[in-house]
Amino acid sequence: MSSSVVEARVKAVEEAVKLVERKRPRVLGLGSGTTMRLFIDKLAEYLPDFKREVLCVPTSHDIAVKARQRGFAVLDPVSSPDPGLTIDSADEVDSELNLLKGGGGALTLEKIIAKRSKQYIVVVDDRKVVDKLCTAHPIPVEVLPPAWQYVANKLERILPISAITLREGTGKLGPLTTDLGNFILDVKLSEPLEPNEVAVIEKRIKGLTGVVEVGLFPSKIVSKVILGYASGVKALG
Repeated sequence: MSSSVVEARVKAVEEAVKLVERKRPRVLGLGSGTTMRLFIDKLAEYLPDFKREVLCVPTSHDIAVKARQRGFAVLDPVSSPDPGLTIDSADEVDSELNLLKGGGGALTLEKIIAKRSKQYIVVVDDRKVVDKLCTAHPIPVEVLPPAWQYVANKLERILPISAITLREGTGKLGPLTTDLGNFILDVKLSEPLEPNEVAVIEKRIKGLTGVVEVGLFPSKIVSKVILGYASGVKALG
């Protein structure tokens, strides 16, 4: 990763920390991924006293461990109050603020927490902004393990697909297993998605038996996107 990309990411994360400082939510949702790990570090560094008043709702085992290591109180997402604010990241953001997520495999709980949150703020560097989703990444589809082949076959019939891959794990043989015990199909489209197609395609995929969740997050979920550049930040939405 180039120094300019790192700088852009840091600037976006620092702006998100400033937002948390202004809002000071009692319950804070935490998305998953490398940007969120950086956010937790910066939050602990810049707002050390905030640890004593905030309750964090993680969206993955990794983020739960990371937050605890930095001294934050972590709640069970099942029984926690709804977050007043959630900070998350994304793999791609299109011109209408639709999101593509799930590169880290935590899409289901991320979407649940996003929908439960009063405000859902997405933090990205400028590389993540695209005219249309699925420009560089496939759509992650979380599926029940017994249903993965059935879902793959159905997807080929309802979408213009160039490839479907069962995501492999690292550090173990066989398919990746999510924190919820499911598999992920990475669905590469033959053409990127127009912004007005995102909600329609999300609904179409979720209608298949065996699908748990889809890595398409329609813009109606998103409160704001904080976009980081090496030279500064910009708020969208």
